Formats: sequence, structure tokens, C-alpha cells
Amino acid sequence: AALWNNGTSVTYSGVTATDNVSVASGPTCDIASGTNFAVGTTTITCSATDNAGNVGSATFTVTVTFTDITPPTITVPDNISTSSISESGMAVTYTNTTATDNIAVTTGPTCDPASGSTFPIGTTTVTCTASDAAGLTVTDSFTVTLAYTPLDSEAPTITVPSTITLTTSNTAGTAATFAVTASDNVGVT
Repeated sequence: AALWNNGTSVTYSGVTATDNVSVASGPTCDIASGTNFAVGTTTITCSATDNAGNVGSATFTVTVTFTDITPPTITVPDNISTSSISESGMAVTYTNTTATDNIAVTTGPTCDPASGSTFPIGTTTVTCTASDAAGLTVTDSFTVTLAYTPLDSEAPTITVPSTITLTTSNTAGTAATFAVTASDNVGVT
């Protein structure tokens, strides 16, 4: 079995020639032992000549199968951080999930949860897998972090002091001290 698609070296032995009188040359084969054989079946013809010039030949086959030992390669998106205005989460779509293989990807990439799924508030790990025809599987993951940011439709509430009346003898005026506060259902920035 070849571990790569361009074949493997095959060594064979046991090719002999006999004759009722004597073998003058051979046996020789049209493809020598130790040659690199391509994936597939190759027919080898061997021949020998006797002292009378008679040529005898025989054939045999070498079959090389390909054994894939290289799993696919998968590419997943970078970790995603976003926010939702709903406490129940939101749908998040992602792209750039691809898989390649030295022969061909037969399954995937598939991700769980899938792109477009509703993700809950918090961090969710998305696991993606792909397989090739040899059954070799690769897995990679990334995270989707969803923060809850409620939609703020209320204006902040501002608290000011009641009317302040001051008396001064200075024509330039006087300093007034007072406190103002603000509050909001989400937060004041």
C-alpha cells in the first residue's frame, strides 16, 4: 500500500526460468524490481531465451493501493464577541469555515451550533468537523460570546435642587453651591 498518491517502490523476487536443455539469457522483466509503481495495477512481463533462440515469457501483476493517512485541514473563524438587546440571546452568523484535504473532503465542514443559530447570553463553544474518504476526521472550535445590552428607550432622570435664592453685596455676584444627580434604568455614562 502506498502512503501517498504517487505510488511506492515495490521489490519482488522469485522470477526464475528453466528449460529442457539450458537457459541462455534471462529471465529479465520489463519493469525491474525496486521500481516505483503508481497507484493501480501494473502488468509485468518477464522473458528468457534458451540456446536454440526460443523465447519464453510470463506475466504477473503488481497492485498498489493508496492508504490516506493525512486528515483534512479545517479553518474556523476567530472568536466572536457581540451583544444582544434580548435576554434570550440572538441569532449569530459566521463565515470562513473551510476544509481542505490532500485527496478530497467528503463531509463538512459542519459546525455545531450552526451559523444562524440563536446563541444564549454568555460564551458558547462552536465545534466544527470535516472528514475525508478514508474516514479521517479533524475538529476545531471557536467561541461566540454574547453580552446582554438592553435597548435603552428611557432618558436618564436628573434631580436638581429647588430654587436657590442668595443675597450678596458684591456687584460681581457670589458663588452658589448645589448638587445635581442623574439615574438611568441601564446606566449613566
